[in-house]
Amino acid sequence: MYDRARTYRTTQRLLAPLSGEVPAATGLLALGRVRKLLMGYLPGMACNPSRLRTALAAPLSGPAFDAERLFALGWLRWLEGEDGEGAFAEAIALARALPAPAESKGALPPLAPVELLARAAYWRARAGLLRGRAEALTEFEAVLRSLGNSPQATAWFVDLLWRAGRTDRAEQVWKSVRGNRRVSGCDEGPLLEARALLRRGESAPAERALQEAVPAGGVAWVERRLLLAWALATLRQPERALAALAEAERGPYPVAGLAEWRRLLEGRTRGALLDGGATPLLRDYLRGQAARQADQGDEAAAAYRAALAGPVGQPFARAGLAALGQDDWATVLASQPGLFLAVRCRARIALERFRQRQIAPAELLDALHQAANYQSGASEHFRQLALALQQRHPDPAAVYDLPRQSEGPEQRNNLRAALELAVRRLPSGAALELLRQWAGADWVVEAGELRRVVARQLLCLALLERDAGALSEAERLFPDEPLAALAKGALLDEDVRPGVEAPAVALWQAARRLSRAPSGLEEDGRESVRQLRKELRLKPLAQALLLQEAAGRGDVAGVAALLEEVDAWRGFRAGPPAFVLRAVEATFNAQPNHPGWKRALPRWLQLWEAPALGPVGAALAAQVGLKANGEAFLAPVGVPVGPWLLHQAARALGRDDARLALSLVRRALALEGATDVDTVRAALPELEQRASAQALAACLAPEGKGGPGPDLLIDLVALLRELPDGAPLLEAAEQGDRDGARTCLAALVERPDLPPRLAHHLALLEQQCAEALEAQGRSGDATAHWRRAWRCWLAAAPSFAERGPLFDWLLAGHRRHVNALLARGEIEAARGHWNVVEEVAGRAELGERIVQFREELATEYLLSMREAMRYGSVPEGWRADYEKGLGNLGRLLALDRDNVRLLTALVEVCNEWFFDLYNAEDQLRLRAEVDRSAPFAERLARLVEDRPGDLAARAALSDFWKVRGFVCGERAGQVALYREALRFNPANGNVRDLLAELGEEAK
Repeated sequence: MYDRARTYRTTQRLLAPLSGEVPAATGLLALGRVRKLLMGYLPGMACNPSRLRTALAAPLSGPAFDAERLFALGWLRWLEGEDGEGAFAEAIALARALPAPAESKGALPPLAPVELLARAAYWRARAGLLRGRAEALTEFEAVLRSLGNSPQATAWFVDLLWRAGRTDRAEQVWKSVRGNRRVSGCDEGPLLEARALLRRGESAPAERALQEAVPAGGVAWVERRLLLAWALATLRQPERALAALAEAERGPYPVAGLAEWRRLLEGRTRGALLDGGATPLLRDYLRGQAARQADQGDEAAAAYRAALAGPVGQPFARAGLAALGQDDWATVLASQPGLFLAVRCRARIALERFRQRQIAPAELLDALHQAANYQSGASEHFRQLALALQQRHPDPAAVYDLPRQSEGPEQRNNLRAALELAVRRLPSGAALELLRQWAGADWVVEAGELRRVVARQLLCLALLERDAGALSEAERLFPDEPLAALAKGALLDEDVRPGVEAPAVALWQAARRLSRAPSGLEEDGRESVRQLRKELRLKPLAQALLLQEAAGRGDVAGVAALLEEVDAWRGFRAGPPAFVLRAVEATFNAQPNHPGWKRALPRWLQLWEAPALGPVGAALAAQVGLKANGEAFLAPVGVPVGPWLLHQAARALGRDDARLALSLVRRALALEGATDVDTVRAALPELEQRASAQALAACLAPEGKGGPGPDLLIDLVALLRELPDGAPLLEAAEQGDRDGARTCLAALVERPDLPPRLAHHLALLEQQCAEALEAQGRSGDATAHWRRAWRCWLAAAPSFAERGPLFDWLLAGHRRHVNALLARGEIEAARGHWNVVEEVAGRAELGERIVQFREELATEYLLSMREAMRYGSVPEGWRADYEKGLGNLGRLLALDRDNVRLLTALVEVCNEWFFDLYNAEDQLRLRAEVDRSAPFAERLARLVEDRPGDLAARAALSDFWKVRGFVCGERAGQVALYREALRFNPANGNVRDLLAELGEEAK
C-alpha cells in the first residue's frame, strides 16, 4: 500500500513540528505558506504577514530559495501597505542568475527561474505603478521579451496595462490574446474579460463571467469578488454587492485598498459621485465632474484641462470638455477613446444631429440603444420625441396632448413634433382641427417664432380644406406678417416638411418666373417643372403650374393633354384650384371646337362634385353637355334627355361606378314621357344592390386600400336587406360612415343565429379585410378580423364533413402567416395568429387538426432553422451557425413554450454546440452557453418527467446533464448531475465511464 504524495496542502503539517527546532525549516514553512497564498489559496486560510516576514528574515539555503524568499518579503510588504520594490528588484537580479533547476525530492521544490523572474517582475511593476512610476510598465515589458510566450506573463502584461491607465492598449492586446485558451485560462483571464465588459457598460455579462471564474491565487480570489461587487452595484443590487465585498475582505489584500474599495462601493450604491482622494490617476477628472455637477463651468473646465496631462483621464476629460461645449464630440470620437466613450460620443452626436433634424428618428433610437447605460434629461426627452415621430397611425388625441405635457424648450420641441405628426400622418381635416385648437392656446401665442410655423401650417390646411374661418385664424395668429408671405412660408417650411425643401423651392421659383412672364416658360423651365411631378406631394401643384403655363401660351392641345392625365389631379381632393378653372375656361372660350375638349374635359370634370367645381366648372360642364353635380348630365343639343342619361349611366357602370349610374337612372325615370320605363324599372333592384355593394366596399376597406371588391358583396347586400339588423349597416355605408358601418358589421358577426349563407359572406369579408391589413403591415389590427372570420366560418358550414377541408385551408393560411412573420422577426404579430388558433383549439372537431397544425409548423420551422445553421456565418472550428439557428428557434418557442419537439430540437442543437466548444477547448464559452441554455432543458425535463416515452427528448436531456456535470467545479455536484443524466437515459455509456473515473458506482 502506497503513502499519499506530498503536496502544498500537506507541506505545512509535515513541517509544523520542526518550526521550533530548525530555523531553516521555519523559513521553508513560511515560504510554502506564501506560495500557497499566491498560487493555491483556500478560503479562510490564515495569513499573518508580520510573522511570515520574521520567519523569512534569515537567508535560506540555496540561491533558488533565497531569491524566492526576497520575492516573498516584497509581496508581504505590499500586503501590509509598504513599498516592496527593493525586495522585488533583488529577487529579479538573483532569478536572472539562477541555473536550470535540478530534480528535487524535497517537500517544497524550488520554483523555476523563469517563473520566479516573471512573478517578481510583475509585482515590482505593480508596486511601482501604485507609487505612480510610469516607467514600471516599461520595465516589465522588457522582462516580458525574455520570457518567451508565457501565457501567464501575457495575462499579467494586460493586467498592468489596465493598472497603468492604458485602457485602449489593454483592450487591444486582450482582444488579440483572449482566444488563446492558455491565456484566458489563467487566474487573471476572467478578471480581464470582466474589466473589458464593465468598461463597455455590459455589467450583466461581466457578472456572469465573474460568477463562473474560479481563480486559484489569493489575490485573484479577492479581486474577483471586488469586481463582482462593482458589477452588482452597477446592476443596482447593493445587498449582494456589499456581501461580495465582505467576502473579499477575508482574503489576502492590503487593508487600505479594501477600505478604499468599500468607500467607493458604498458611494456607488448611494449614487454619489466618485472623488479622486485615493485615485490619483483620475483626481483631476473627478474634480471636474464634481464641479460640472455643481454647475461650476469654469472650475470644471480647468480641472478637465489639468486631467488632459494624464493618460488615464485624458479621453474622459475631453468628453467632459465636449459636454461643456469647449470641445467637439466628433473630434473626441475621432481620437478613438475606447468603446465605452465611443458609444456615448455617437449618442451625443446623434442627439445634436436629431435636434437639428439632420437624421431620422430611427437613427437616433439606434444610437441610444447602443449606448444602453447612457441616460440624461436631454437623451430621454429626444428619445420620446423620436418614438412619437415613429408612429405611422398616431391617435389625434395623443398628438393634441403631446405639447401640453411639458414646459419651456421641451414644450416647444413637443409642439414641433406634434405639428409634424399632424401635417404628415393625420387626415387634413383632423390636422386642421388640431391646429385650430392649438392656435387659441396661450402657450402657442407666447411661443415666439413657432407661432409663424403654426400659422403657416394652419394656412396650408385651410387652403386645402377651403375653410375660410381657419384662414382668418391663421392671419390672426400672426398678424405681423402678410398673408402672402405666410403662404410662401407654408410652402417652404423646413421644420414640418423635411426633405422636400429643394423641390418646393424649385416649384416656387418656377411660379415666380411664370408670374413675370405670362406668355410661358422656356423649354428648360417646363422640363424642370415636369421633373417635379416625380415628388408625390408636389405632383398636383406642378401639373397645375404646367397647365397655367400652357394656357398662357394658348396651347389648347397641351391643356387638353394635361387634363387627360387625371391621376395627377386627384391630389386636389377638395376641388381644382380656381386659377386652373379660369385658365381652362379662357382656353376653351378661345377655341371651343377643338376636338381635344370632347375627350379630356368631361373626364376631368367628373373627378369632383358640383360644389367643388363652383360656377366656373358648372359653366364648363354645361358647355360640353355635362352638368357636374354628380347626378344629372345635360344632353347635347338635339339629343333626348332620357336616353342620354341612360347612356351616361351605362358608361358609369363600365367604370364600376354603380352609385353614379343609379342616380342617373333615377333621374331618367323621373322625367315625364320617359321611354322603356318598365325595362329600366326591372333593372333597378339589381342596380341598387350594386350601388349598395359599392358603398359597403368603400366603407369596409382598410383606409380605402385593399379589402373586398363590390362585385363580391352584391349577394351579401341582398341577404342584409332581408335581415332586420342589416338595414343599419347598409344605411351607414350609403352615408359614408366608415366607423358606423364597421360597428354594425362587428355586432352582426356576434349574432348566434347567423344563416349559413350570410355567415359565409361575412367570413369572406372579414378574411379579406384581415389579409388587406396584413399586407399593409398592420397585423395587430388584423387580429380582430381573423377572430370574426373564424366565428363566421364555424357558422357557415353546418356539418363537420363540409368543414374539414375548410379547416385545413384556414390553418394552412395561419401557418403560412406565422412562418412569414417569424422570419421577419415580428413575434408579436405572429402571436396574434397563434392566439386565434388557440382560441378555436377547444372545439372537439378541431383537436386533431390543431395538433397537426403545430406539428407541421414545427416541421417547417425546424427545416428552416437547420438551413439557417448550415448556411449562416459559421465560425472556425464549429460545424454550424448555432447562434443563428437557436435565435430562429427561440422565436417559435416564444409562441409554443411547451412544445416537446421544439425543446428537444433546441437541446440537441445545444449539445452539438457544446461538443464543438469542447473540441475547441473554450471552457469559458462552454460554461456560459450551458448556463444560458439550462432553463430550456429544465422546462423540457419537467414536461417529460411523467411520460415514459419521448426517447429522443430523454436522450438529449441525458447528454445535456452530462455536459452540466462536466463543467461543474465540485465533485459532489458532478456526481449528482451524472446520476441525473443516467436517470434520463440509463443506456448512456459515456456517463457511466465518467462516474467510474470519479470512483462512483453507476446506480
